[in-house]
Amino acid sequence: MKPSIQVQPLTTADLDCCAAVERQAVPPALCWPLDAFEEFFSYAGHGGYLATWKDQPLGYLLYQADRPHRRLYLGRIQVVEGWRRRRVGSRLVQHVRQWLRPVPDVQLYAVVHECCVPVQCFLRANGFRAVRVFRGSAADERDAYLFEAASAVEQRSPSARG
Repeated sequence: MKPSIQVQPLTTADLDCCAAVERQAVPPALCWPLDAFEEFFSYAGHGGYLATWKDQPLGYLLYQADRPHRRLYLGRIQVVEGWRRRRVGSRLVQHVRQWLRPVPDVQLYAVVHECCVPVQCFLRANGFRAVRVFRGSAADERDAYLFEAASAVEQRSPSARG
């Protein structure tokens, strides 16, 4: 039996679904239009995952691969308003971690604006920790934080939880 929430790799055919999630997840002033998704996917190393339930899009996660440095950066994560706090976003992040399991030397990161406290809390709840501050790096001269996912070994080790 299939789990109720499906996670699948994003294709260019799914970009309409991402735009639909976006319209339901963020205020119109912050909403990405369809052409922003198309532009994102036009770059090599950019990809993502889509979460659905009964063929209805619930959320998406976009990532950017930095192949020379063996890093994967989480870009944008959105979940429709009615499905938040139902672990859809966490399921997407855990799917990426599972996908990276065969290549343990690839590190997972996210850069978060200092004002995005809910995103910071979400990342911490999903095993990330802030490891660096980028002073004045955001467009509005505010700080941003680099979050790094704990490795699978650190997550299993009781001494690493300190």
